[in-house]
Amino acid sequence: MWSSIFIMVGKHGDVGTVGLDATSEVLARLRPDGVLIDCTNSSPPTRRLLPRG
Repeated sequence: MWSSIFIMVGKHGDVGTVGLDATSEVLARLRPDGVLIDCTNSSPPTRRLLPRG
């Protein structure tokens, strides 16, 4: 399990695919108290989809 994960993708629509899609297993590998850090230049509506701690 990882304590933090950084993602940076080319298009803001890919943030949901990489960061939130259950089939990508990104969140499955993150510890319950871990942090997902998105470095993508995302649109505000996309950013609001990501969970906040």
